[in-house]
Amino acid sequence: MDEKQDLQDTLARIKATFLLREGSLVLFLLTLLFLKSFGVIYFFSKENVAIIALAIWLATSLAFRYFVQKQKTAKAINNFYFFYDILLEMPIMTIIVYSAGGVEWLGAIFFLFPIVFTNIFFSRKRAVFICLVAGFCYSLLVLLPYFNLIPFSPYYPLKVKLYQNPSYVFPNIIFAVSTFLLIGLVANITTNLLKKRTLELSRAKKELEGERSALEEKVRSRTLELEEERANLRDKVEQRTKELQERIKEMETLQKLTVDRELKMVELKKLIESKDMEIAKFKQSLKE
Repeated sequence: MDEKQDLQDTLARIKATFLLREGSLVLFLLTLLFLKSFGVIYFFSKENVAIIALAIWLATSLAFRYFVQKQKTAKAINNFYFFYDILLEMPIMTIIVYSAGGVEWLGAIFFLFPIVFTNIFFSRKRAVFICLVAGFCYSLLVLLPYFNLIPFSPYYPLKVKLYQNPSYVFPNIIFAVSTFLLIGLVANITTNLLKKRTLELSRAKKELEGERSALEEKVRSRTLELEEERANLRDKVEQRTKELQERIKEMETLQKLTVDRELKMVELKKLIESKDMEIAKFKQSLKE
């Protein structure tokens, strides 16, 4: 795949994934605003933080999609996306999950969205690094409240403080990080296989186009040869026809001369016979 085609393919995938991302963010943001307006999330102590974080995330996503169009190569887009994900998306995601209860709800699932989206684009090393960054961010929002370094932000009014229960916290971290790595690698491997298949199909298409061009050139060359042969044959037929016509004219001339000669011979023969008769009559008269 050439550089221009690679750039177009990368931009198309960026557009598709970010439209899906932005649609999801708008849906989450509207849901939170709706629930807040009706007082449904009164247990959500930091719903404003989540709403602001979602709005910032949506704004940065739109800005990213604008600036990514200015990039000249697919490599530049990948680098831009890589740092955008690490420096903006992961911290924002961490703030949202923390404000919604951290380890005491299924917030770890939401880290899978940037993991899957980014692993569509990045190399294996970057894929692993993104997964580790997600695991690190999730571990921070679990461990910091566990060690009372930051206040816990509950969502459910649970009497049991799971966020301070080591038998729940540490297995949760191990399971979450392992899941991040597994799903990220699966997404990366699947994407690489699809890319490889796409490259093979593109290469096969180019080979077929090359063979078709070669075949068309052969047909064009053979057509020219046949046209030249036909022109040569036409010239030969015309030349032969001309020779035959000249020969026929010669034969007609010869035939005419021959006929005239025969006619003269007949006339001479008649003249001779006439003279012979006259001589015979003259001799007869002499005898008498």
